[in-house]
Amino acid sequence: MKARFNMLALLLISPITLAAQEIDMSRRGRAATSSDSLAPTIEAAEARAVLSVSFVQAAVSMHPADADFVAAAVGTAERKCVDAGSGGRFRSGDFVAAMPDYAAYWARGGTKVMWISVRPQTPRVPLVVKATRLDAAAAGRVYGVDILNAPRYPSGVFLPEAGRWMMVATAGDAWGCFVVAVK
Repeated sequence: MKARFNMLALLLISPITLAAQEIDMSRRGRAATSSDSLAPTIEAAEARAVLSVSFVQAAVSMHPADADFVAAAVGTAERKCVDAGSGGRFRSGDFVAAMPDYAAYWARGGTKVMWISVRPQTPRVPLVVKATRLDAAAAGRVYGVDILNAPRYPSGVFLPEAGRWMMVATAGDAWGCFVVAVK
């Protein structure tokens, strides 16, 4: 029991290393580097998603409550970026992102996003969100969300400045892309 607790504590407090990059688990994330290979445009993100389809693994069955949540989302099961406007519940590819009134929360200095993978991964894997500003030159951001509640990933992904942002979410080979606007 003690070893199990220590492993859980290690998972909760340790930063995640992915592709030799430390992933910041805080809501502010970290500045992207060239090794993060952020897609600069929606077209580039969608092209990369198509390339990764050949590596899709078998999905674990989804919890019925999550299935209802997914069914109520607006968007597409295709690996295409979805315009999420200023917030709501949207599906893109393998993810549903619930971001109720994201822009209003962001303007007050807080955010809430619930990410749900429609293809839960076994073993559990962390969620990585890469944010790219689309309407102006700005440094991208990389956010990590721990695996404790996977395939549900509650987060407070906070974009660093106003603008139109593309957030590409991945967990293992699951992929989703959401475009939001904050003022």
